[in-house]
Amino acid sequence: MTVDAALPGALRPSPKPRPSPGPRQDMVFVEVDQGRMLRSLLLAPPVLLLLGLSAVALAANWSRLGLDLAGGRLLPVGTVGDVWSTYLASWHPVAGGTAAPAPAALAVLGLVPGGPQLAVAVLLLFDIPLAALSAYIASRGMRVRRSVRAVVAAFYGLLPVSTTAVAEGRLDVVVVHVVAPLVFAGVYAVLRASSTHAWLAMASGTAIGVAVLGAFSPLSHVVTLVGALVGFVAVSGGARRIAALFAIVLLPMALLLPWPAVLLQHPEMVLNGLGAAYSSPPPNLIVCSVFVAAAFAAAVLRPNAAMLPGLFVIVLAIGALAAVTAVSAWPGTALVILAWGLVWVVLAGCQRGVAPGVAGRARVRRAVYVVGVVTLASLGVAGLLDLRTGPLRAGGGEQLSASLTAELERTGRSVLVVGTPTRQVAGRMPAFGDDDLVPTTSSPARIRRWTTSLLDGSSSAVGVALAQAASSGVTFVVLPTAADAERVRAAAGELVSVALPTSHGRPVLRIRLTADTGVLLPPDLARRARTGGDPPAESSTTMAPVNVTLPDVAVRVSPGSDGRVLVLAAEDEPGWEVFVDGQQVPVVRAWGHLVGVPLPGSAAEVRVTMSTTLRDLLLLAQAAAALFTFLTAIPTRRRQA
Repeated sequence: MTVDAALPGALRPSPKPRPSPGPRQDMVFVEVDQGRMLRSLLLAPPVLLLLGLSAVALAANWSRLGLDLAGGRLLPVGTVGDVWSTYLASWHPVAGGTAAPAPAALAVLGLVPGGPQLAVAVLLLFDIPLAALSAYIASRGMRVRRSVRAVVAAFYGLLPVSTTAVAEGRLDVVVVHVVAPLVFAGVYAVLRASSTHAWLAMASGTAIGVAVLGAFSPLSHVVTLVGALVGFVAVSGGARRIAALFAIVLLPMALLLPWPAVLLQHPEMVLNGLGAAYSSPPPNLIVCSVFVAAAFAAAVLRPNAAMLPGLFVIVLAIGALAAVTAVSAWPGTALVILAWGLVWVVLAGCQRGVAPGVAGRARVRRAVYVVGVVTLASLGVAGLLDLRTGPLRAGGGEQLSASLTAELERTGRSVLVVGTPTRQVAGRMPAFGDDDLVPTTSSPARIRRWTTSLLDGSSSAVGVALAQAASSGVTFVVLPTAADAERVRAAAGELVSVALPTSHGRPVLRIRLTADTGVLLPPDLARRARTGGDPPAESSTTMAPVNVTLPDVAVRVSPGSDGRVLVLAAEDEPGWEVFVDGQQVPVVRAWGHLVGVPLPGSAAEVRVTMSTTLRDLLLLAQAAAALFTFLTAIPTRRRQA
């Protein structure tokens, strides 16, 4: 045996090891990998979608960039403190005073990091990219290429109805445009997969989205609840699905307390939506028909079962559109919901694994691509032009001069802003949420009567209107034009004087009648006030103005004649409680609509409050529901087997 055969492994030369790469080579490989990752990230469809549409939004809204947006249907939004104080207040000095609950949208804006003004500015200025990103995320469960999802989401972001809503300050429609796809995806996921380990977090997160929709747009809330209930009937499931359904139906109602009680008493507010009173022509339905054509083509060329949820949303949106049209309300919310249903149908037609049919031919595909690109570019140009118009502006909120504003804040008296509509607010100028407060029964007719008398009335009618306004606490009157102010001055004479104009240049008049937030009437005027007469249209030395802080009043009245009445500049409505020397006494109505306190001839301590027991209980229930929902919405790690 040879040595090679006996010891092959010992005598055969071992292979020469390869030299390991040095530190410089490792660094090159890492840099190359990082460059590829960065390039792939920047070229990812959602990133391109967000960056491209953000550039479009900035270019279109360049003239209105700012945090203090107002105009059209958006009144100025206050600070965090202003928003929360208004929301938690039991009585609001609007339209002469009302104890109606404030809209839940104030609480939603108060919870957003950065403050309400920043939240409103981001929503309005970047509605296009936010809505497109929402649609892209909501469709992540569909078997559609990311590039196709991004293009379809861009179509949804450039929806013409939404650009019109932004230009007109329609915050309710903008919120629906951004949040509706995520809520739809949440409800759809709850109905399909509530048996998974994360069903509770999924249901709670969806409930938060539904509550946000309901806070700004009650109509979209109703549409969501109807869709969830019908979907539950159509899809059978176990106990978890039933619990999840109750979560997305009942939890949003609890999160919005006490706002749902207002909607039940005034169902017309469901169709009108949230925001200041503002009328505008209907949106351009010709441009919106692009979505209908695309969905119809997808349904004909590539029909499949995944289109059914979108078709169901379309049916619900058509019903909502019919209801809105019946009351002549602006149909923006219903059209946004309709557009999302159409987008879902288009995405379902673009799924992989669907029999291509006619759409699978190369010539048809190329034609669809060309038409899609042209349409997307047309929508972008239309949105750019639409957003450059409209009443929404930065710094668009009308304000009084600094001295008059300080006087209103110090005295708590009211300003009457005459216009369409006329608004009466105490302590400040009108702000976001004021037009959504339900006034007392007599307030709208009274304010309309004042407006007619001031703008078109005779000298006697102007004097009576000014006397009634002064008795309600009004000290400043803002008129539409200088000609209107001259007409009122000529009719009123010495009852008014000229004050500094507003920031928009509108004339302001000061009422020079004896009045304040409270007035002590002598017996003769007290009898006149209790029998429904009009306040005197001249200054009186027998009336004593009393500056009180509404709604909680605590004053001591000196001795005087029997039959005196303390009149407060607050509308008489259920809930007022009056105590004289510790004894509760009934409220008397003064001048036909104000709170009056009958006084004895001796000195007395007067205390007036607005009952808040029911509202406090509802707010506690809301806080408990919010704590439960936010805690359960946090996903938990799945337990190991």
